[in-house]
Amino acid sequence: MTELPDDVPGIASESHFAAFVRRYQPLDLFARFLGNPFELLRGQAQAALETLDPGTVLERLTINGPPHPLADAHHDWDAPVPTSRYIITRVALFAPVALRVWTPAAGAHSRRGALTCVLANLNQPDHDRLVQSWLDLDQHTPSRLLKPDVDLLRSRMLSVGAWLPSDYPPGSPEGEGRSTP
Repeated sequence: MTELPDDVPGIASESHFAAFVRRYQPLDLFARFLGNPFELLRGQAQAALETLDPGTVLERLTINGPPHPLADAHHDWDAPVPTSRYIITRVALFAPVALRVWTPAAGAHSRRGALTCVLANLNQPDHDRLVQSWLDLDQHTPSRLLKPDVDLLRSRMLSVGAWLPSDYPPGSPEGEGRSTP
């Protein structure tokens, strides 16, 4: 595995993430649903690493490339002009990452990859919200994970959560609680 110096440039803290959100407005779509989005990403990465190799400790997470947000939304059917407002149902964030980890077998070392985090059921009560993440690691060609596979990102986002009958247009079979043919 490739060693990374401790001074790898990138987003390595909540203040760095907040500053990046201010400069790159599309990230606000993801960040607005969280009190501390960087800590959520860090926690999701730690959980994924622990699943891959029990006992792993994430010492440092650095977003080392442009994060890519994506959202799923529908028209607000209750708005005076339904096509003028949208209701966000899910948001996803793909972020290339460098990880400084400690494992019982190998001690301290570095990994590179990408973290995809999806927040779903955003238009439902907070206790119904879902979070799911994927950590893709690649020690051979990590540069392939600097940009998202857009189809995979969309597929992952749509696999988490569900629309409610009220999310569908009035009069539609789904909106009426009927299945489609």
